[in-house]
Amino acid sequence: MDRQFIFDTNRCVGCRACVVACANKNNGANNNYWRKVSEYNSQNHPLFPVFYISMACNHCETHPCLTNCPANAYSLDSNNAVIHNSDKCIGCRYCTWVCPYNAPVFNGKTAVVSKCTSCTDNLSESDNPACTEVCPLTALTYKTSDNTKDSMAGVPYNKKAKPNIRFNEIKSRNVINKKVSDKANRAFISSIIKRKNRLKEEIPLLVFTVLFIIVTAAKIYNTFSDNIITDSFNDMHLFCTGAIAMLISFLHLGKKDRSYRAILNLKHSWLSREILLSGLFNGALFITYFTDNLVADIIAITIGVALIISIDMVYLRINNRIRMLVNPGSALSLTVIASAIIIDNTILTIIISSVATITIIFDIIKSFSLNIRVLFRVISVIAILCCNIISNYNIILCLVTFIIIERAWFYYFLPVLSTQERLNKNLLKESNKIFGY
Repeated sequence: MDRQFIFDTNRCVGCRACVVACANKNNGANNNYWRKVSEYNSQNHPLFPVFYISMACNHCETHPCLTNCPANAYSLDSNNAVIHNSDKCIGCRYCTWVCPYNAPVFNGKTAVVSKCTSCTDNLSESDNPACTEVCPLTALTYKTSDNTKDSMAGVPYNKKAKPNIRFNEIKSRNVINKKVSDKANRAFISSIIKRKNRLKEEIPLLVFTVLFIIVTAAKIYNTFSDNIITDSFNDMHLFCTGAIAMLISFLHLGKKDRSYRAILNLKHSWLSREILLSGLFNGALFITYFTDNLVADIIAITIGVALIISIDMVYLRINNRIRMLVNPGSALSLTVIASAIIIDNTILTIIISSVATITIIFDIIKSFSLNIRVLFRVISVIAILCCNIISNYNIILCLVTFIIIERAWFYYFLPVLSTQERLNKNLLKESNKIFGY
């Protein structure tokens, strides 16, 4: 068995010596710490244990960061360490999404990602990574071990990634049998930071996906409908809209001058495929504007649908749950809904809008709270229901409102979690189970 990181939860006291050692070894990790120490139950609630987890890159056997990087900025060295090449990175941050441990770190100053190298120069000399050398209680080591677990509370084992880390989970919960008031328990739950709002960071991608969903649905409409709206929104308008979408998507890249590298990993990366298909779809729209050929139109639609599917596949790689594809906010669902409504198929519109409405209401009920996000979902429901009773341009207005809100909701709950966020999620789950809230 090869050596791997072994973390003993019973020994770690959260001193962060490993973090300092990593930063010193890697010149401060460019002002972004590669190794992080997360705390479970930082509020010290007496009914839950307090423990720490030290986590960096686990140099997984199937390395999803390497496989999914569109720019081929990752490689394996002789020690099987996953190495990131900053000179090839385009700063798209997709690796930070697909990594189940949120190990790659985006640096706003350098506009590229960086990550733990497992101190591969040390390994070549039969030494250990710097973080393991300085741990005063040997909570973090680098060796072989069979008497360990592959997961622990808040850090589930990812079967597809196969990380090179094992755990000695906490042996005793060390909880205090103390009665806590209901008010204090509710305050405790409220104090648990749920998750980071990622919508603000993904506005360019939100605009990109919304525009291409609209363009694809509109192209299907233009091809198979004779309604008057066709003449006011032709394929040249669709081409220009798609071009704007692609330009806006560039704003998401840290290194825009390296954007050409985004299609270098077509064999493995759905992001590379998405980018290529968006260009091909736009080119097809430009051609169909000058030709009156049904075959050319169908080819363009096929490319557009392939683009929509590739958009969803990009996000499916984050948590590998197929239910993401049938989420009302998925690109495929929104395209189907939009196409059915604007083609004016009454029966199909009623069925699809009803299913979307029921799904959204179910999400609202699950939230158990009335806040601004839920109010937006209510507006979304009203918009989709209005598409069944109004006509012409008002439908387009309601439909676009629905698409924007549902896609924004999709990004808001994008399942990209740091180790600390996973611990908080686990603590929240355990709290609700015990308190019954």
